[in-house]
Amino acid sequence: RPGSLPRWTCINFVGATLVQPGVLRFGGPGVTFLSAGGCPSARVEQLAALLRAASMEASVVPSVDTLAWKKLAVNAAINPLTALLRVPNGKLLEDRSSEHQDEGYVS
Repeated sequence: RPGSLPRWTCINFVGATLVQPGVLRFGGPGVTFLSAGGCPSARVEQLAALLRAASMEASVVPSVDTLAWKKLAVNAAINPLTALLRVPNGKLLEDRSSEHQDEGYVS
């Protein structure tokens, strides 16, 4: 029944690169945010503790809604740039201005 179960949500900020279909390269440590929809939840706290025991950074927050919108905004900006410049996400911040100046990407 809709509404009969608590709404657990999770969002993570961990990078990865698709090496080939079915194979990802881990991009480095990140953080996972968990929420029980604003309600305190021992189960969500236990899940966060399990993630931390596995050397992952995990935090329980009242809501992940704002985080999800921030992640969407960042991905909407970064992903098209990585596709246009043909670079992995993690390489985007490296100084590449001279490499793409002739292509009109950088003025």
